[in-house]
Amino acid sequence: ERLPLVHVNWTLLAGAALVALVVFVAVAGPELAPNNPQATNAIVRVGTVWVQPPFAPGAVPGFPLGSDERGRDIYSLLLWAVRPTLVLVGLVAAARLALGLLIGLAAGWSAAR
Repeated sequence: ERLPLVHVNWTLLAGAALVALVVFVAVAGPELAPNNPQATNAIVRVGTVWVQPPFAPGAVPGFPLGSDERGRDIYSLLLWAVRPTLVLVGLVAAARLALGLLIGLAAGWSAAR
């Protein structure tokens, strides 16, 4: 007797991997950041050349995604921004769930048909 083939839901696995990656970055992001995201750099020396912000991505060592106009590392800013963004998304989702639950309960218990 042949065993039934197990269908793998690759889309679900890819989505779960992305969610796990975002949660990991939210938890470990500040420790992974190479620079202080609020530290400004008015000028940086690259070899014998002095470079002023904004730095192009990959042009200045230590700034893999470049910098903004104030010389802040964009990569570090992104890593630090994931945690508060994820908290805000969770709060909004919880509020929507509670509001939807209340509206659904009120609609289910109403006498109007």
